Amino acid sequence: YFHLNIVAKLGLCPWAKQSLSRSGTVRINIVRTNYQNSVANLGGYEDAIKSAAADLLLVTNHITDDSRKNNVQVPDSVGKTEKIKHCYEVDGPPVVDPKLAITFIVLAPSESLSVPGSSISFPEFYEFVDNLESKLFDEADAGISSTGDLVTIAGFHPQWEFLGLTNSPINFEKQSPYPTVSLVLTESIDEAGQEATERISKHNKEVLSSIGIQMLSKIFREKVIRPPPE
Repeated sequence: YFHLNIVAKLGLCPWAKQSLSRSGTVRINIVRTNYQNSVANLGGYEDAIKSAAADLLLVTNHITDDSRKNNVQVPDSVGKTEKIKHCYEVDGPPVVDPKLAITFIVLAPSESLSVPGSSISFPEFYEFVDNLESKLFDEADAGISSTGDLVTIAGFHPQWEFLGLTNSPINFEKQSPYPTVSLVLTESIDEAGQEATERISKHNKEVLSSIGIQMLSKIFREKVIRPPPE
């Protein structure tokens, strides 16, 4: 509901509607937790994120089981983009359009998905995502795993708050019903370019500010925080 009624409907991502209109492009993985000792229990969530990243690479023809195991080495003289393509792109059409593919890994309470929220605080979750991103980059640099080079992660949280923007409508850009990590191919972001990224950010700030925090709160309550269909 967040992706459909906030991101796509408000136009916060120019590719959201296309992703939703194509079967299999938006992938959602739900990880159940009892939220007890929340930080300690995030190891399973990290494993789920890494597994989802591997699946994303597979369905977009960027990696195979054999190449993941063997991790073909390319001389350092080869450019980064060429190195990634040489090692991991495979022949044949991808199952999912790489430019539109996105995966969400949702950390949901074990008892019911109909009660949004989280006892994992925003600072805890933000630190987890930040540390995981650094860990993936370190593993890529060490040649342990290529995920950090190929996949970009982003966090969302019910209490997400940008630095210095307390009680700002702009925070709704990253406020989801449950703690969530999204995965997209890094090359898709790179192809769009820095100018497009800045344009999208400016557009989102203008749209959310024009709607206002009261109306956004109403939309969130009525269109996002709702039980899933049976």
